Amino acid sequence: MELSSALSPLSGELASLIPHAARSILIVDRGDSALAGTLSQRASASVVVVAPDAVGEVAAPLDAIVINAELFRGNAIVSTLQSLKSIMADRGYLIWIQAGPSGAGDAAAAEEAAKWIGDAGLIPYLVRELEMQGQNGQATAGACGFVITAVRPEYNPLTHARDLFAQGYAARSFEILNLIPDALLQNPTVRAQVAAERMLCLLSWDRTADPSGRLRRFFQSQVHFFEAISCAPDLHLPYICQSEFWRRIGDPGAACRVLKLIQSRVPIDEVNQRIEVLAQAEVSLPYEPDPPVWRPTVPHLPRLLFILPQRPHYGLDILFDGLCAVLGDQNVTDFPWKPTLHGEAPVELADYPCCFNRSGAPISEQEVVRLLQDGAFDAVLFGDLDRSLPRGLAQRVCQAACGVPLFIVDQQDDPMDNFRETLDFLGVASAQGYFKREKLLCHDYGPHTVSLPFGYPESRIPESLPVSRTHPLFWAGHRIYGSRRPILEHVEALLGQDFNRRYSQIEYSEVIRNAQIGLNLCGYGFDTVRYWELPAHGCMLLSEHLPIHIPHPFEDGRHAVYFDDLEHLTDRLQYFLAHTDEARTIAEAGRVHLREHHTSSARASQMLGVIQNVFLRGETWPPRR
Repeated sequence: MELSSALSPLSGELASLIPHAARSILIVDRGDSALAGTLSQRASASVVVVAPDAVGEVAAPLDAIVINAELFRGNAIVSTLQSLKSIMADRGYLIWIQAGPSGAGDAAAAEEAAKWIGDAGLIPYLVRELEMQGQNGQATAGACGFVITAVRPEYNPLTHARDLFAQGYAARSFEILNLIPDALLQNPTVRAQVAAERMLCLLSWDRTADPSGRLRRFFQSQVHFFEAISCAPDLHLPYICQSEFWRRIGDPGAACRVLKLIQSRVPIDEVNQRIEVLAQAEVSLPYEPDPPVWRPTVPHLPRLLFILPQRPHYGLDILFDGLCAVLGDQNVTDFPWKPTLHGEAPVELADYPCCFNRSGAPISEQEVVRLLQDGAFDAVLFGDLDRSLPRGLAQRVCQAACGVPLFIVDQQDDPMDNFRETLDFLGVASAQGYFKREKLLCHDYGPHTVSLPFGYPESRIPESLPVSRTHPLFWAGHRIYGSRRPILEHVEALLGQDFNRRYSQIEYSEVIRNAQIGLNLCGYGFDTVRYWELPAHGCMLLSEHLPIHIPHPFEDGRHAVYFDDLEHLTDRLQYFLAHTDEARTIAEAGRVHLREHHTSSARASQMLGVIQNVFLRGETWPPRR
């Protein structure tokens, strides 16, 4: 089997395993290679395809050698690999690709290949499973495989990446760092250092790259920032890099808060100087008013088709519930059918706050297409940014919806502008609007984008609350993402409290109902369920500032309490623990404000208000001041 026939649909995926630092590339295969075509598009790449018996004619050294394992059989495999090793550069990669029918890619075959590679004097560096795909992008039954990337025993990826960075190749350095296998990152200090150096590469890359990709690089850096400080919270480099990214995307306030976090723990002059400069920066944030009021036109309420992923998805699922509450179950149809929205609550999701019991019935692909063509829906909401719906099916639905207003509902954890990418996936040129959860305050997403953060389902808000609360401060959860580890360690030291305790669902509900103050810290996304859950249960919300737009926001000192840094957190926490009456007053006001503006039905009404008063009138959002 030739690579051209076996792996053509995966040529892009396989190319991602070959770093751009590899300029001389050999592909050992028979016939033309789709992978060679993909790699040849790289600037300065030299790609040669030869048959196994012509390997000796290739000039050395080679940065990458890709071999079709199907062509290597018998006792000569190890000697052939040794020959290939002799023409491989010191920092070269040998990529062994094995694909075929069921059984060809099993664990035993991978172990056997790894042994041959080891016997040839190389070491398996990365092992990756492959799933063959057909032309429709779906997995092909019975077709599987794996890829083993091998290197010399003395290969050091960190030194390789640092040398590339010193030569001015930040993007290539980042790529080498990203290819480091997890097995080499088990030491937390090493993992943090690698994450920090990835951030440094992204920052250097961003200084010369197209600004249109800045938000994506910012988000990539943010993910590595979370990893770095969860492993080594006193390492300065990740804080400095992420602060600079915040400054570059236009939020010096967030940049300053990041630096103050490390300065409170391990102060140094460089960080203090950066804080002083940021404190003087002028801030100009894009304007977005609160959404217009939705006024239903009875008897004709809008009929919506809501395309959702199958997995539990808090933001989308509570929005579906809110739309049903506002419009009636009969006017909101989910596709594909999602059982957890219609009474099915699996044991593992029994207490998850996005299982509902709305009426309805499953509809087939053919039926949804017919209903769209017959004008049964007034708008289509596309929320499956996971792309769990096959692309072909998604495009058929959109084609059938021609003339029906389309809205993208982005409830993902990232702040990136996913609008155009989603339109490309759907095969449409435009949509009437884009509703986004993680809509950064500092970024202009264009006139089609409206903020739509989480809310809290009315059915989960307790009707009665205890008269007195016995638990001073509530926190539960992991400390992997956001700035959780350094902040929680600070509060634990301050109060002598351990936040590592895990609660059963019954205990969790009881503790949160009896807490005077609830602590909210950003997670993988800035918007969290906890941010809404705490005031819903009558706790005083004590939170980091969220750098995203929220309609009808909680007011600091009235509906909630916010802190800027660890010193500020200490002052506010100690004050309200000592002044419980004031904390109770703020908590009660926050609960009232949430019930008015931040329930699932309130969020649904806000969406409908924008659709009715802005997008369907052909106007832009936000309106001009």
